[in-house]
Amino acid sequence: MRLVLPFASCRSSDVEPTHDRLQCWAMEHQLMDLPAAREVFARTRIGEFSSFAYPFAGHEARVLIDSWVLWTLIIDQLFEEKLASGRLCPSPSASSDPAAVLRAVDTNEPPARHLAVLADLLPRTTKNMSMEWKRQFYDGVALFIRSCHLEATHRMSGTPTHGDLPTFISLRRGSFATALFLDLVEKVYGVSRPTDRAAAELRDCAADLGGWCNDLLSYRRERGREDGNNLVLILARQHGCPIKDAVREAREHVRERAWQFHDCRAQMLARLREEEGDEQSVADALQWVLGIELLVSGSLTYQRRSRRWQE
Repeated sequence: MRLVLPFASCRSSDVEPTHDRLQCWAMEHQLMDLPAAREVFARTRIGEFSSFAYPFAGHEARVLIDSWVLWTLIIDQLFEEKLASGRLCPSPSASSDPAAVLRAVDTNEPPARHLAVLADLLPRTTKNMSMEWKRQFYDGVALFIRSCHLEATHRMSGTPTHGDLPTFISLRRGSFATALFLDLVEKVYGVSRPTDRAAAELRDCAADLGGWCNDLLSYRRERGREDGNNLVLILARQHGCPIKDAVREAREHVRERAWQFHDCRAQMLARLREEEGDEQSVADALQWVLGIELLVSGSLTYQRRSRRWQE
């Protein structure tokens, strides 16, 4: 049965120029010398991500977004390479500085090329943004690297990263890089997220949906690699059930989380209308929610069209 989310969806037609610019950027930073980057371009039309996930973003913003997508996919492969070579530091850094966390991957041989790319992306992304947003974004990037590092160290030791479902959910939000792409919704559409509890829960729902949909699309591939960091495989192991039953349960988790998202949306907008009476605040909140819906549904569409997550 096809996986569908009850969210808005749209697509920009401006794909080719974005994809071409992204290739030029990758060559400029010598990323095309890396097997991981060549694999990404071979298995997916990388410039399509932003066309689905941020369809109303301008050209420059979409190139920046897709650059982050490419970089996160390459970083994921970096940990695989460090695992294979036995040069992975067993202790992820607790720093909130993304560069410091990345250097801790291998203290004897820090990934200089990846650090250079990070030094290019971070200033361009945080330009003209508030100090609070910058801290939030840096935290999200650091969380992604740290979560990938943690998963890799557990694979290295043969220990499941996620011993139970709540722990898995918490760590999966980091390793799917959701936080930084949710932050980019604010930058792209020029709005600030509401600060109430319902908005925070809505953001968590979106983070979970992004990771869980990815897991439903990729569990066959990850099962073949004996990688247990996947919702379907966690459920199968936890319940001792066949994979088809775990898939069914994972789909139910996605369905419930999607409706929790809409419940949070309704609560947040009701509070804004009752407590503030500010039409602009309500309009900004609606734009923020729409941006998140497009991100989650667009990410699913992009992954479904890609060979990377399904082979």
